[in-house]
Amino acid sequence: MRELQSIGACHSQSNKKRFSMCSAQASIGSKFRSFWSAIDRSGFQPVIALLFVSSVFLFAQVLTEVRAGDIGASDRAILLAFRLVDDSSVPIGAPWLIQSAKDISALGGTTVISLLTAAAVGFLALHRQWRNVITLVSAVGGAAIVSNVMKVSLLRERPALALHLTDVWSFSFPSGHAMMAAATYLTFGMMLAHTQETKRARIYVVSLAVAMTVLIGVTRIYLGVHWPSDVVGGWFAGAAWALLFWIFMGTTPRSRAAH
Repeated sequence: MRELQSIGACHSQSNKKRFSMCSAQASIGSKFRSFWSAIDRSGFQPVIALLFVSSVFLFAQVLTEVRAGDIGASDRAILLAFRLVDDSSVPIGAPWLIQSAKDISALGGTTVISLLTAAAVGFLALHRQWRNVITLVSAVGGAAIVSNVMKVSLLRERPALALHLTDVWSFSFPSGHAMMAAATYLTFGMMLAHTQETKRARIYVVSLAVAMTVLIGVTRIYLGVHWPSDVVGGWFAGAAWALLFWIFMGTTPRSRAAH
C-alpha cells in the first residue's frame, strides 16, 4: 500500500513539473509573440535602428584593425583557405566555379548596379514615388562616393598571395562590390518588402537581398582580389548606409500601414 502511495506521489509530482514547464513555455511564447507584435506595429524602426548602430560599430572595429595591421594573419589564413595547399594561384573547387564566381561577382559591379538602379528609378518615377527615388539614388550613389573616398584615403593594397582571377583597378579597402551590393540590394529588398502584404513574404524578400550581398562578397575573396576584412568592412559599411537612409525616409516594410 505504501508503495502504491509512493508511486502515486511520484506521478503527482511529475505531473506538476510537466504542468509547470508547459506553463513556463506558454508564458515565454506569449511574451515573444507580444514583443514581435509590438515591433511589427512600430514598423520595425527599433530593429532597423539597432542594426544600423551595430553595423556602424562593427565597421569601426574592422577599420581600426585594418589600419593597425592587426588582422593580417586572419586575412591570410582565410584567403589561403580558398586556394589549393600546393598552389595558391589555383582556387579550390571545380573549374566551372571560377566562371560562376565571376558571374555572381558582376552583380555587385558598377555596370550591373547602374543598370538595375536606372531601371528601378525609371519605374518608380513612372509611379511618381519620388520619396523612393530619392532614397534609392542617395543610397546607391552615396555608397559609391563613400566607398571611393575610403579607398583613396586608406590606400590598402590588393592581396598578393593569390592570383587575381578578375581585373581590378582600385585600392582594396573596403570592397566596392561588397559595399555596393549591401547598399543596393538591401535598399531594393526593403522597398520591395514594403509592397508585400504578408510577414513571410517580407522576410523572404529581405533575406534574399542579404543572401545576394553575402554571395557577392564571398566571390571577391574566392577570386583573390580582396582580403576578407575588405569584404566584411564593405558589408557593414553598405548595410549601415542603406539602413541610414531607411531610417531617415521612414520607409519601413510596415510604414504604409500607418499611412
